Amino acid sequence: MSFHSLNNQKIGFYLILITMIISKDAFSQNDNHCSKSWSEWKTVWSSTSGQVEYQLEFFSNGKCSCGLASKYVRIRHTLPQRTYVDIWLEGKDCEDKFMTSSFGAETMNGEISNDKGDWHSFKSISGVEKVLVEYMDGEKKIKIITTRAGTKRYINSIPEEEYNKQQQQKASSSSGSPTNRSGSNKVVPGTAMPAIVFPGDESTNSKSNNKNTNQSTSSSSGSQTQTQLAEQQRQRQEEAKRKQQEAERSQREEAFRQNELRYQAQLNEITRKSEARAQRDASIMQGMGAVFTILQQNEISKGFNEDARKRRKRIDEFNTKSKDPSYELADCDKCSGEGYKYCGNCKGKGEKVCIACSGSGGKRCSSCNGSGKKSWGTYILSCTNCTGTGIKQCIACSNKGVSVCVSCFGRGEYQCYCEGTGKMLLAKTNHEEVNHAVDSLENDLTYGLKQAEIDSKILAGFQFSNKPTEKELDSVYYISYSRYYSKETKTTAFIELYMMNRYSDGTYPLLSDVYEKIKFQPTVSSNVTRRFLGFFKNLNEAKTAMMLINERATQQQIDMKEKKEPKRINPPTSPSRTNDDFWKN
Repeated sequence: MSFHSLNNQKIGFYLILITMIISKDAFSQNDNHCSKSWSEWKTVWSSTSGQVEYQLEFFSNGKCSCGLASKYVRIRHTLPQRTYVDIWLEGKDCEDKFMTSSFGAETMNGEISNDKGDWHSFKSISGVEKVLVEYMDGEKKIKIITTRAGTKRYINSIPEEEYNKQQQQKASSSSGSPTNRSGSNKVVPGTAMPAIVFPGDESTNSKSNNKNTNQSTSSSSGSQTQTQLAEQQRQRQEEAKRKQQEAERSQREEAFRQNELRYQAQLNEITRKSEARAQRDASIMQGMGAVFTILQQNEISKGFNEDARKRRKRIDEFNTKSKDPSYELADCDKCSGEGYKYCGNCKGKGEKVCIACSGSGGKRCSSCNGSGKKSWGTYILSCTNCTGTGIKQCIACSNKGVSVCVSCFGRGEYQCYCEGTGKMLLAKTNHEEVNHAVDSLENDLTYGLKQAEIDSKILAGFQFSNKPTEKELDSVYYISYSRYYSKETKTTAFIELYMMNRYSDGTYPLLSDVYEKIKFQPTVSSNVTRRFLGFFKNLNEAKTAMMLINERATQQQIDMKEKKEPKRINPPTSPSRTNDDFWKN
């Protein structure tokens, strides 16, 4: 009896101990599981008026994976005015892939922006691509864009140099009017006061009064002389006015001629750059025969031709407007007048590792299992599938191990929205239209921020691109969310369900490979949001999440289109077939 009692006491003690350990572990996981800390403030822009700084949040205890939860961004400045700041950062994401993302905020001096909808997915920061600063200086709207190429300053959407020239022309044209008005005061025929006061009039009249001789003759002669002088002064005034009008007309003609020459010089430079770009593209095509397949060359050729067509169309538009003095060319604010932007997809190289052979330039022959030999009865012969090499050529890259970057067509940079011209047309004389365009741009920025806030409310509480680690799960689910903003049309969001299988060795595919395979790139910008949500442990959990997203979208008055049936990312495979089956199925 005592023996059984002792055993029961031991069992109870062990149960209590195990319960305490589990509770402590669960408590430690719930408490401070994903603690985060802020980086130091870093200055990205400075001038004599003030500076701009940013601060990023990162995980600090190492218990959480890089992409497990949202990490926020703070921005502040020391400029005296209320200022809108937009920062473009470069770095690597959780999969060590190059990425760029922009963050904007409008704050007062010293105020820290910490919008919970403004978050980042950087693992590390390598540099700053561009900084935009906008503020009001009296009635002037100042915009400063700083890139690696330098700094450009705009006043009321006009380059500062051009704006100063316009002000100088206005000042010089208005300076002539006071002179004319002062000159006209010298002779005013028909007025009550004398037009000209002669020296010695008072003394002469005094003498005349004293002597009282020849009064009528002197009065008649003085009146006639005064009339003649007034007429001469009037003629001189009309001649001066005619000369002034002629000078103003000549000045306008000269300004028009100079503007036409300057415009034509700009068009010639744009055309020259376009021809140089076409020659460079042709040289790229000539050198591709030894690297890329015919299929890839055709794809690149189509991209080059389409870019060239867009460039020609934009240049023709510039030529059409060249004779209209109400238009002028200004640097494109998207590419700072360069016409092309750095391709982050291939890091400026123009080529990427072939996804079909993972850069190996060939794959092991499945017929001979890489040996290059096959048995035929008692004979051992060379394998006919791989010609005895053991390696079967990669058709996708012609056994080169690299493929062309489809984002930039092998250039290493992609054509900007200005179609590679680096210029855009602005209405020069109609300041109301220019101001309207500026207001429209401000409204677009405000609209984009509001839309991003709506997406944050719809996706609140969901994990973004969290890679599974549970060995007991044979499959997990993800949801892709995509929405483009447009004030002209009612925006619609799209969600689609994906299923990812675990390999037999207990691993899951890399998320970077998943994005490339399903053609999806997580993005948050001023006009689009694309997020990859999950993982979800089972189908029921994923569909419950889709219902919640749909309900939130309805509350935000956003139409939602969804595909509830899961789309398989990869099939269950054996380890030897893992790579082949992932890219082929």
